[in-house]
Amino acid sequence: MPGPADRKDPVPLFTFKVSIAGIECAFFRSVSGLKVETEVQEHFEGGFNYGVRKLIGRTKWPNIILKQGFVGPPFDLWNLHQKTMKGEAKRDSARVSGSIIQLGANMDQVCKWTFYNGIVVKWEGPDFDAAKNELAVEMIEIAHEGLKIE
Repeated sequence: MPGPADRKDPVPLFTFKVSIAGIECAFFRSVSGLKVETEVQEHFEGGFNYGVRKLIGRTKWPNIILKQGFVGPPFDLWNLHQKTMKGEAKRDSARVSGSIIQLGANMDQVCKWTFYNGIVVKWEGPDFDAAKNELAVEMIEIAHEGLKIE
């Protein structure tokens, strides 16, 4: 029977760090898009009248969306998107890979998601509103070709 020492508590969502193309990016507000989906194709087979056969289809990964507090120069996220705008991302060498690292209570690595062959397809600057008391936030969206979990 497992004892109290074997208990695994969930890790908090607010302790994570991000590394993109070797750039240690800190202070991200949110990360989303750590998902994978495999399509299922239905196949109607003659003589099998009790249901439908399910065949494995394509696997796809949605874009990763990263939001961080806007801090000004050196504009690392903007510069990553510039590679796409200038057409440099057509070359494999200009694509980016990166990691989202989940940290535990002692700031040690609990889990690491790594995406590869990424293209920064969208950059969004802060929304300004004098009536709000919020931080300026910038966002990038990365289309990628796969996700690994370690």
